[in-house]
Amino acid sequence: MEASRRLVAWFRNLGGWRREHVAAWSGWNQPQQKGLSRFQRECESAVAAALIGVGSQLRHRSEKRIEGGSECQVTATLGDTGVTIWLYADSASLTGAGTDALFEEWSVRTPEELIQEVAAFAVGVATGRAAGVA
Repeated sequence: MEASRRLVAWFRNLGGWRREHVAAWSGWNQPQQKGLSRFQRECESAVAAALIGVGSQLRHRSEKRIEGGSECQVTATLGDTGVTIWLYADSASLTGAGTDALFEEWSVRTPEELIQEVAAFAVGVATGRAAGVA
């Protein structure tokens, strides 16, 4: 019986998490100016600032509209690492030079949490301290 109560409590908590997540992400993952979402703009800014803090920078930045949609993807390389960051409306990935990391909206409660995770991983890549897979 105790296990049943814990399971019910877990599901109730999960519903609260989902509601909080949806509220926190409202307005962050929709294409806006030039097809970029608020998440993309703020994540790029945070990553760029974090990289500057360790003597690196984003290079070769480009935007490309995703075929058949209104969303754009942003790509750039992390300094001289050979790693490319891909920013989508609600997620990011870092690939290349032995790195393969994916950061998705539904893995965190808020966009700020996801941005912090992406920026921290990018700094780790730039400084050689990040594991290759996240």
